[in-house]
Amino acid sequence: MVRYISSNLRLPVVPYGKDKGRHSIQITRLTDELASQNFRSIDEFVETFCVETSGRGKSKRLLNFKLFIIMDTDDCTDKQRDYYISGRMFSGHWLREYIVPIYNTPNLDIVLYKAGIIDSIPLDKGDFYENIFPINKDSDKSGTVDEVVDFQSHLLGRTDTNLSVLTGYMLDLLPHD
Repeated sequence: MVRYISSNLRLPVVPYGKDKGRHSIQITRLTDELASQNFRSIDEFVETFCVETSGRGKSKRLLNFKLFIIMDTDDCTDKQRDYYISGRMFSGHWLREYIVPIYNTPNLDIVLYKAGIIDSIPLDKGDFYENIFPINKDSDKSGTVDEVVDFQSHLLGRTDTNLSVLTGYMLDLLPHD
């Protein structure tokens, strides 16, 4: 989904997932993932993901950067879900100020169905997401921004997700005439 949005908007967004997205990271394991080598320090993070910085040493900061973490909330307790959504889960981590928790309650499939984006909830996810979120490899940009705007319009005002925060942020990155 993130690659679909960024390819349609032609934005240099780098999605991250366990095994290149083949396996999900559960909310209950998220702090372990953030403790891994790629996320352990600002220097290791910058080296891995080539993010712009300013300053040096302890005053080093990431520039023009947000880390949107997209999670389903059907595999955790209510307390864990609230801890994630509120951002308290990230207290003490150096990335805390850059993290934007994105939630789907209970999960993305049901959110997309209830929002009218898909007609049915898939039983087999195999190629399903690749079909509804195709990666735009065409150099023709016509209509692609409109697809993302339409996608966002289905998400605005929903209480079972805040995906519109991510789509809105990405749309705001586009140059305005």
